[in-house]
Formats: sequence, C-alpha cells, structure tokens
Amino acid sequence: MKKKNERRYLDAFLELRPDLQLADIQHCERPDFICSARGVTTGIEMTRFFFPSRGRISPQAVNEYRDQLTHTLREEHSKRGFPPAHVSVQLFSHEKLLDRRTRQRLATCLLDFVSQRLPPVGPHVEFDYDGLEPKLVELGVDTVSVLRTAGLTKPFWSLPYASFIPESGSSLIQAIVTEKSSYAEEYRNKVPMLWLLIVSGSGGLHSMVDFDGDVLTASYASSFDRIFLLRTFGSSVHELKRA
Repeated sequence: MKKKNERRYLDAFLELRPDLQLADIQHCERPDFICSARGVTTGIEMTRFFFPSRGRISPQAVNEYRDQLTHTLREEHSKRGFPPAHVSVQLFSHEKLLDRRTRQRLATCLLDFVSQRLPPVGPHVEFDYDGLEPKLVELGVDTVSVLRTAGLTKPFWSLPYASFIPESGSSLIQAIVTEKSSYAEEYRNKVPMLWLLIVSGSGGLHSMVDFDGDVLTASYASSFDRIFLLRTFGSSVHELKRA
C-alpha cells in the first residue's frame, strides 16, 4: 500500500476514533506507524482486506489494471483535444488487462474508435459485437457506449466490472490476523504496545467486509493488543474482540 494511502486511511480512522488520543505519529516500516497512545509508545500495523482469490486473476489485480487503463484513456482523450464525453466500455475478457502492451494497444484502439464516432449532444450511442471493429473484439471488448451532454466539461471513461462476492465470515478476518501476528515479535522489539488496523473497502467490492455474519461478534486469536476494523464505505470503525 502506498504511503499516502496509508496515511489517508489512518486519518479517517482517527477522525472516527478521536478518543484514542494518538500523538507524535511517525510513518515508518514494520510496523507502519509508531505513535503515542495516551503516553504509551504504540505501533500500528495496517493491512487491507481482500477476499481470497480462487482464480488465476485476482479481483484486486483486475481493479488495479482497470484503474490504470481508465486513467490513461481520460488523459489521452484530453490531450488529443476530443470533445468531452462519457465512455463506458464493457469487457468480456478481463485477462487481457494483465499484459502491459495489450493494455496500451487497447487504449489506442478505443481512443481511435471513439474519436471517429463521437455523437452530438443528446442520447447515447452504443456499439456491440456487430458495430465494433474486429481488433477491439480480439482485445476483449464486448460493448462501447458513448454519451455527450451539455454540462460535461471533461472526459470520463469507465470500465464496469461485476463478479461474485463470497460471504464474509470471521475465518477470513482470523486468517489476516494470524498472518500479521507472525510479525508481532519483531515489532515488539520497537514498541511495547501493538495495534492492527484492517481496512475494508479500499479496492472495490472484493475488498468490502459484510457485517451480516459473525465478523463483529467473534473473538480472534491475536498477538496484537488491539484489533480495529475500518470500513471506508459507510465510514465506521469497530474494535474486534480478542480470544
């Protein structure tokens, strides 16, 4: 996780739990933060929640490459001076996104295709298998929708993605806690008190913990003194019980 994102999640955590009264926060490594919690030197290890991946391509990898591609498409759309438009691209093969050169080729082909078919302001236009160029189909494109509205001042590209989301459960959280607890002895050489902060919702649906199960009621075996679960979607913090 990038340092700026770690600090952003920590700030969101502290905004929801001002009672923790953390001071002298230092961004470091192993653990991610060292601070003073009510006068006690405390280490905070931060980790993101993701459902385990059972396929060759993980959902978080798909999200990362989709984000990279949409950023490239927006930037190039503006650089080429095309009129602002909202372009939605549906893929039938997300594995195409794994290869860097394929992503670059896909971006070029999409921009060339859309630039020649920008509609006037009004209803959107959609291109499916029969209306797409063969090279776009080869690159995994299913449909392309383009919309221009009078109020749009800059381009917006999106690559919607849907996938089956498994059911949340305490075993998923325990697996994260167990993995991170293996580093606790090393961390205690630096600090006497250790906290674990698990971030939910940082990378799409496959990073969101569902609280309908026993996630919040279970007790967790841990080498950390306190365990917190930050839910970015809905902005809430829950302290988990230790066994």
